[in-house]
Amino acid sequence: MAQPMAQQMVELLRGSALLDSLPDAELRELASRVHRSHYQSGETIFRKGDEGTGMMVVASGRVKIGSVGASGSEIILNVMEPGQVFGEMALIDGEPRSADAVAAQETELVTLLRRDFLPILERHPGAALDMMVVLSRRIRQTTSFVEDAIFLDVARRLLNRVEHLVNEYGQRHPDTGAVRIEHGFTQQDLADSVGLTRVSINRQLSAWEEKGLIRKGRGWLEVPDLAALDDHVRG
Repeated sequence: MAQPMAQQMVELLRGSALLDSLPDAELRELASRVHRSHYQSGETIFRKGDEGTGMMVVASGRVKIGSVGASGSEIILNVMEPGQVFGEMALIDGEPRSADAVAAQETELVTLLRRDFLPILERHPGAALDMMVVLSRRIRQTTSFVEDAIFLDVARRLLNRVEHLVNEYGQRHPDTGAVRIEHGFTQQDLADSVGLTRVSINRQLSAWEEKGLIRKGRGWLEVPDLAALDDHVRG
């Protein structure tokens, strides 16, 4: 028998690292106040500078968080998967959005408004600590991105991204040890996520493929030996 919709919403909220410390009663209260919304692939969720009224939980799909520079080039700062939250900065300070959010595929979101969540946060210090952890993780990711952009060449920046994708999406073959990454990104997405051009990313991936260090296709990447790729790039 299918779960009632309210209970499904409670389970969705509990699946978020930011909300899983809340008691069931508080989760049920939040679940009764959330707003659900659907977006098609490529549809804008919010723009940098828009009013920040609350945070969002990804129920299904994928969301790109990024920013567009003065030249028109896009930089992807983060990619949010089901169960992850974004827009939490606005939840705390109520300030305008600091980046753009765009649906990377058909996506369903659940929005928690600031006025509904802050009273619960005040009653549960544990949830406030969880939010601090989420915010700290975001700051570390941004710092790492900036450091890579300043100090690393194309190959090392792309290697860092590949290693991140391995951790997020990698499936290791039990016999060969090869790691297949069903990431679903275009080469433009990969380029935007490391602050490079699509041409430079394609050139580097092709060079690795010629050496047998990777295999690639539309939306997937396979690394036969991650240590060998690491040694090649760093050594």
